[in-house]
Amino acid sequence: MAMPVNDFYSCPPGGHVAAGRYNLPAWLRARTVGKLEEIPGTALSEAGVAFVWPNGQRPGGEDKSIVDGWGGWARKGTRIKLAGTGHVDGNYNHFFDCDFSRDTPLWTRPIDPTPYAQTIAYLNGQAGNCAHWNDDGRPTGAHVYWAMHIIGNKLIRTHGFNYDGLTRSDYQSWAPNNEAWTPVFNIDTNTWDAPSSHALMPNWSMDAKGDGSIAFAPCCSDGTYLYAHLLNKALGRYCLCKYDPIADVWTGGPDIGPYVIPKTAINQDTYPAPVYDSVRHEMVVICEGTEQTVRRYNLDTGLITVTPRTGVAMGETWSSSYTGADFDARRGLIYAYSGKADTDKNFYIIDPSDNYRTSVMPGTGTLAVNVVGSGLNGRFKIIPEYDCVVFQPAYDKNLCCLRLS
Repeated sequence: MAMPVNDFYSCPPGGHVAAGRYNLPAWLRARTVGKLEEIPGTALSEAGVAFVWPNGQRPGGEDKSIVDGWGGWARKGTRIKLAGTGHVDGNYNHFFDCDFSRDTPLWTRPIDPTPYAQTIAYLNGQAGNCAHWNDDGRPTGAHVYWAMHIIGNKLIRTHGFNYDGLTRSDYQSWAPNNEAWTPVFNIDTNTWDAPSSHALMPNWSMDAKGDGSIAFAPCCSDGTYLYAHLLNKALGRYCLCKYDPIADVWTGGPDIGPYVIPKTAINQDTYPAPVYDSVRHEMVVICEGTEQTVRRYNLDTGLITVTPRTGVAMGETWSSSYTGADFDARRGLIYAYSGKADTDKNFYIIDPSDNYRTSVMPGTGTLAVNVVGSGLNGRFKIIPEYDCVVFQPAYDKNLCCLRLS
């Protein structure tokens, strides 16, 4: 078991971030500093923890869709939780855990999914996966992307309330299965809280593009609050909403001060990668394609700044749609990786202190494994206790790592 050692790391451009350094587990001691490498024997498909559906009855999709169906991670310390699926990819609302403090990362399944006969997909047909709640009071499966965060002992999944721009006012014939209560999972007891025990999500679509197409609403957490960029399509205005899990209150809206920004202020991307910059207390959204910018959300004022990225172009062979990204508080840098094709396997550094200059980390080599077509999304995390990056390319692929020091 890893043993903590207290320390402080300088964190440019100012301040300090308290961090714990740990004796390294065997899987990390075997990795080469600065090299992209697989962690042998860590594919979820080989872990023997998949749920076996009785009589083969499962609500859509395949087992692998919990990863490959836009699955995402939430991290607390050296452990992560994985969830995914949603819509036609399946209604799987269970989790998998991975404990990186073990000498070999260990996968477990702390809960089983909703029984098939109690799923809204079974009761209302496959399209019922687009509703929010199953009949056993647990939320339906959802594409997670980057939208799952742990605050204290509460795991909060903000996505799952979007299907072709639907809001909680749609599909009322399925009520109460479509009420958009905030879904909260207790990581101490491994249970979902009752649906009506938490506040309703704001009555706005997660349709971040504003054109009715499926799109992801950027969100992040600073460890105390959760922030989500939502759109009120009726008013044509965006809002940076904030959720306080202790008070169980969402704030932000058309009449609440600086959180409001005009719809025309942003050139939205479909699935841009958001990260939380703990130095500047900002949500940084890495824009894709030819835009070559970052959008910076000041989480105190709601002010959004669009900043052109400099350095290497990340357009034709690198796209931030479904890309993995995270912020390294020790060095004040953002790391990003796509890895979906042989031409797309650079490990990128984005430096906020240098006009968000984007460069390729030298000497990392390339991985033989490709990331699944639905991308890494939130399955890319820095473990500051071990000063490394870990990520999950696909259900049937090993976990991968970049040891930073």
